[in-house]
Amino acid sequence: MASSSAIQPREKYDVFISFRGTDTRWTFTSHLHAALIRMKIDAYIDYRLERGDDIGSALLKAIEGSKIFVIIFSQDYASSTWCLDELVHIMDCKERYKRIVIPIFYNIDPAVVRHQTESYAEAFAKHRSRIIFREEKLVEWKGALKTAASLSGFHSTSSAVRDDSDLVEQVGKDILTKLNRESSSDLKGLVGVESRIQQILLLLYIVPDDVCVRYVGIWGMGGIGKTTLANAVFHGLSSQFEACCFLPNVRETSAAKGDISPQLYNLRDILLSKLLGEGTVTNQTTPTIACFVKERLQRIKVLVVLDDVDDWCQLEFLVGDQVSFGSGSRIIITTRDMRQLREMEVLRKGADHDVKIYQVEELNGYEASQLFHLNAPRDICSEADSKQFLIKVIRYAEGNPLALKIWRSLFFRCKGKEDLEDLWNKLKKFPHKDLQNVCRISYEALEENEREIFLDMVCFHKGNKIGVVKRELDACGLFSNIGIEILIDMTLISIKDECVWIHDVIQEFGWDIIRKECPEEAGKRTRLYTSEDIIHVFEKATGTATVKSICLNTWEIKEIKLAHPQVFTGMYNLIFLKFYGGKDVDISLKDGKMEHFLDHESFPDSLRYLHWEKYPLKSLPSQFSPNNLVELHMPFSKLQRLWTDGQNPENLKRISLHYSLELVEIPDLSESKNIESIDLNGCENLVQVPSSIWSLNKLVELKLGGCWQIKNYPRSSWKLESLTSLNLWGTKIVNMPTSICKMKFLEQLDLSHCLRLDYFPEILEPMEHLEVLRLSNTQIKQLPESIGNLVGLKLLDLSECRSLESVPQSIYKLNLLEELSLGGCWKLKKFPSSSILGDCRNLEEIPDDVFSLTSLKRLNLRGSLIESIPPLVQFSELTYLNISNCERLQSLPQVPCLLETLDANGCTTLKTVSFSMTAITQGSDQIDISCQPMEGRRKEKHAFFNCLDLDENARSNIMNDAQLRIMRNATVASKRKDIYLELFERDELSVRVICPGNEIPKWFSYQTEGSSIYINLPPHSSDENFLGFALCAVVGISNSHTRIYLDLTLKCRYNFKFNHGICRVSDVTCEWLGMGDNFNFKCAGAPDHVYMWYHDYHPYERFDDTNWATEASFEFCAKDRGKVFNVKRCGVCLLYAQRQDAVHGSEN
Repeated sequence: MASSSAIQPREKYDVFISFRGTDTRWTFTSHLHAALIRMKIDAYIDYRLERGDDIGSALLKAIEGSKIFVIIFSQDYASSTWCLDELVHIMDCKERYKRIVIPIFYNIDPAVVRHQTESYAEAFAKHRSRIIFREEKLVEWKGALKTAASLSGFHSTSSAVRDDSDLVEQVGKDILTKLNRESSSDLKGLVGVESRIQQILLLLYIVPDDVCVRYVGIWGMGGIGKTTLANAVFHGLSSQFEACCFLPNVRETSAAKGDISPQLYNLRDILLSKLLGEGTVTNQTTPTIACFVKERLQRIKVLVVLDDVDDWCQLEFLVGDQVSFGSGSRIIITTRDMRQLREMEVLRKGADHDVKIYQVEELNGYEASQLFHLNAPRDICSEADSKQFLIKVIRYAEGNPLALKIWRSLFFRCKGKEDLEDLWNKLKKFPHKDLQNVCRISYEALEENEREIFLDMVCFHKGNKIGVVKRELDACGLFSNIGIEILIDMTLISIKDECVWIHDVIQEFGWDIIRKECPEEAGKRTRLYTSEDIIHVFEKATGTATVKSICLNTWEIKEIKLAHPQVFTGMYNLIFLKFYGGKDVDISLKDGKMEHFLDHESFPDSLRYLHWEKYPLKSLPSQFSPNNLVELHMPFSKLQRLWTDGQNPENLKRISLHYSLELVEIPDLSESKNIESIDLNGCENLVQVPSSIWSLNKLVELKLGGCWQIKNYPRSSWKLESLTSLNLWGTKIVNMPTSICKMKFLEQLDLSHCLRLDYFPEILEPMEHLEVLRLSNTQIKQLPESIGNLVGLKLLDLSECRSLESVPQSIYKLNLLEELSLGGCWKLKKFPSSSILGDCRNLEEIPDDVFSLTSLKRLNLRGSLIESIPPLVQFSELTYLNISNCERLQSLPQVPCLLETLDANGCTTLKTVSFSMTAITQGSDQIDISCQPMEGRRKEKHAFFNCLDLDENARSNIMNDAQLRIMRNATVASKRKDIYLELFERDELSVRVICPGNEIPKWFSYQTEGSSIYINLPPHSSDENFLGFALCAVVGISNSHTRIYLDLTLKCRYNFKFNHGICRVSDVTCEWLGMGDNFNFKCAGAPDHVYMWYHDYHPYERFDDTNWATEASFEFCAKDRGKVFNVKRCGVCLLYAQRQDAVHGSEN
């Protein structure tokens, strides 16, 4: 579906520039236009030197077809009736079409424009003297000037603007930001959507004073565009709500119908996490939600979309009685089952709740024609035969967008009249009443390989990761790469977020193909994918040679009672068998004797893919031959062994038996030369693996982690020349052979928790590909000097190696090292240079050689005896520094500008802290670059808790540093949200600082005694330059012997009152959770500490140009593991983008 011209004119230009030519044509206007062109922004500008009194129709169309209007008010702007008429039309478009207007006051005061004084008064006096202008016209012009001049814009004479070039740059960035914001809900490429969205918006009825929680159901047949509409509405409205969540594919994701499955619990966790901005918050043992969570939800105005609901249980569990939302919330539900919406009507109709239903309309003839012509080749659609064909197709499609898109893709392949006639002869056989048949047209164009892949996709793989899907298809003897590409081209499937997506209508079409193979008997169909059919075939033993694939989600069943043990006897062509879901299913004979299954039954020898989670038997059937097996997955099984020696699984590529706790042996795999992956993690009773494993030269991944009984690692392992990942954690191996260096492609080696490992071998040759080496919790005393040959190493984990005494000098050769963990290495005396060196209790000095590891990102000196730290600014990549409990440390040098976490808690002798305004300011550009979408969480925490020896200069430096970091992050947050608004959640950027003290910094202009503060907000507090609030509190501890666990939580409750009397309450929590450590402090002396923080969540947003917050109160509360501490003073600072050299408060 998509954009029709019934609602508003088609947007042809990005920007329309209105200006007075004699004032700015050859100066500012030309510079701005040139800048927009360089930014690839399509700007309309009329450069005619002389213009008459009336605006031409072309110019009116240009105005109506522009997204943003830039009005350059200059001295003589009002003297031009042409400019004034332009302005009137622009303001009309702003009102009617919600377009954006940006006024620029060039060498003129906005008040002159707003009130028509000085040159503007003179201009109107001249207009009034001309007989042709009536008074109504003058009033219209004045009204437009007043309205436009009241909008937020740019002033060339402002202190924030250096010169014209700076003004051009600021305006260009603002336009680009607004265009990016608009594009998040862009409907280009969609036909017929806008008119339908308007109908949904009427049902949603979003107005400022509405306290009702409204549910709107979008109902219609599969393929009609329900999800498309819900997605467009969601993006268009999300900025008007405090929290939003779009849950796609509820039907698919929630698994078992009519029951509360773990998947449904996960869905609710996702929903609540999105709305409350935190991790999992529910208890998966009970459907009820904690009272506090419910109370928090009731305070938030939310927008929620539940997409593709097909069961009342889903609605009840996700948005039923247990989940109550705040006033003004809106819940959108898409479904093809009207019964669910009727149930919702019964449940939610009431004084403060309402339910509306919208039935999605089919595309009308004009819209269908638009969609069919979208991106059509001109040389085809322009021909008379094609037009005639188009008319026929639109009539047959009867407004279904999916049908039109599929037919369009086939239409474009036609090369002439004969092809069109052949296609039409096919189409007319499939009327709209049976929409599934539309998909058959694409299906019949497929070759055998693609047909098989398509049917497997619709039955087994929708929603799965594409990498796993390809592997499973290949295991079944299909050619997945080329086949999937063809299916995408034929619009039968698509890939979204690396997962397979198939439209419901197309999936149902595929299911119908399988059902029609034999409507009466499921055992005579090629694929069994529903629990009902699988239970029937197993219990009645009706399976035949037709059956190729079986896939069962065990969460959908409780038990299977077999009529007799030979359930697979007739299915001798079965190649794919998958039981997944992790649920124990009681599969037994009706006489209850499951062991008979082994005596009389066997898996078909034709099996190529066997996946059975929690397989209940001790071995595979004795008669089963695994010769055709490509992949074997039996995790968490009761297997003790697989098959007897002498079998020849030469096609086997993957074995996964992880956490099969009773497994005692693996058969000889010498003939399985194609094996690429073996996963035996957690097989506790496995004593050894066959020697044949160590000669599998195609093996890429070997996992033996948690196999406690394995003691030996062979010297011949170097023959695994393709191995990239080797996991031996928790085994009883004593040493590793030096030949390991011959594994040239090894990328990851895990020897952690090998409690008997006391020696790491010499690395005699460079290992360029090894990136991760984990040796934590081993008995290693030292590393060889040859460790420097691990030239590609990025992570070296030696944490909890309590026998480690030294690390060689060669570690400085590891130029790519990002993280070196030595936490808990109590005997370490010589500091090598590290990323994590916690609890190195004998460490007293840091050598200068540490500077050679410039790629380090994390540095942990926790609990060491160092007295000073060398300059850290050279570590440009450093983001984490932990010097907590360094009780001899006296000074802290300037830290890198991008440092996120600084933990100096408990540095009781720390006196001086350096500070550089230049470094902090310069870091803004780097944060702009580093905080890209999906990677942008930056939460800065600088803690100096219990650092009571800090001198006044040090405390001042900490306060100044906090001020600049807060302003820097607030500015970056504003830029990022303008550009990537649809990709970011709340609280992506934050700053938290704590240090000893009992005074609120002066730059918090609103401050008071006690735990609450009330302020009158200035008029400009909700304009687009407002960046948010910085908060501050002085927390005192009444008892100097109180133990502080650094689980301290500061909570601030915002209460805003708007000019129309509406109030909004919002809670914001700032946690100081131990900075990642579990130890605690016992405070002595003066325990008061100053807490400052900022985060990029705005607790209120202006509804529109006439509704803004006028008053605000802030109430602070401090707790630590249930203890409530005294908040002695508090402060608030309003942050603005106009001035980055200072922050604003009440003096504004």
